[in-house]
Amino acid sequence: MMEWIDARKIKPEPETPVLAVIDKKNPRVVRACWIPANTIDTSYMAFEGDTEYNEDDDTYYWPEGWYEWNEIEEMHWSLGDGVSHWMPLPELPSPNVAPIAADGEKKNGEAKEED
Repeated sequence: MMEWIDARKIKPEPETPVLAVIDKKNPRVVRACWIPANTIDTSYMAFEGDTEYNEDDDTYYWPEGWYEWNEIEEMHWSLGDGVSHWMPLPELPSPNVAPIAADGEKKNGEAKEED
């Protein structure tokens, strides 16, 4: 079983989607990623808001921080310092496992047994 990791003590690998707990008053889980300073060039991926300029390579970067990181959306919103904990995304289910309907019944009959 995966455990929640304190985001103040340990950060995930950069640009790796994880589950993150946000909002201390009303906690909820979002898909997010950690972006260190000087990693994502704003010309590579659009960013709306204040950027960080690096004089050494004459490039504008996303500010360091946590970002909501959804697969389909073009905009990844800054979560600021609101992430308290994170954990890796779970593994996908085996293709041999039947989906479960909202009523708890297996869809499409029984699941196939794994070899």
